[in-house]
Formats: sequence, C-alpha cells, structure tokens
Amino acid sequence: MRREAPPTEDDILNLLSSLRAAASPREMAQALGKGHAARRAIPKLLQRLKRRGLIEEVRRDRFRLAQPRSARPGGQREEGAAERRASSPELSRERYSE
Repeated sequence: MRREAPPTEDDILNLLSSLRAAASPREMAQALGKGHAARRAIPKLLQRLKRRGLIEEVRRDRFRLAQPRSARPGGQREEGAAERRASSPELSRERYSE
C-alpha cells in the first residue's frame, strides 16, 4: 500500500487564502482530499506557519491567514496618534482651564 503524501506549507496557505472563514485542521485535510495519515502532519505545519507569522489562530484549532495589524479589530493604533492628541491646542486649553 502506498503512503499518501502529506500536504505542504504552500497547500495550506493556498487553501486558507481561498476560504472566507477560519478552518480547523480536519476541515483543511478534507478540503485537500487528504486521508488520516496525511492529516496527522497538518498540526505541525500549522504551528510552523504560525511561528513564522503567516497564519494566526483565531480560536482553538481554527486558523486563517494572518492579517496586517491595522486590519485587525482592536489592533494597534496608528503611530503618533497619542503625540498628536497631547500636542493639540484645544486639548491643552481644556486641561489647564479646569
């Protein structure tokens, strides 16, 4: 009996880029048409891709392509926003007029 080839990192990335929602390793294996033996390699691939910052874990065992920081809900604020607020003349007057 011939062993089935495990999926590659490119297979996972291509699949995640074509999906709208996050997917579990089992859903990924099913979409790639991989059997049980090949499916066992997916969690290691996912952890490697996650460490490299190419994908992110949304919930436990649900993965998607990593989004830029600015596109994430509740992500980082743009740089310099705090400095602009602190140097705003309107805010300075309000602070010292009380």
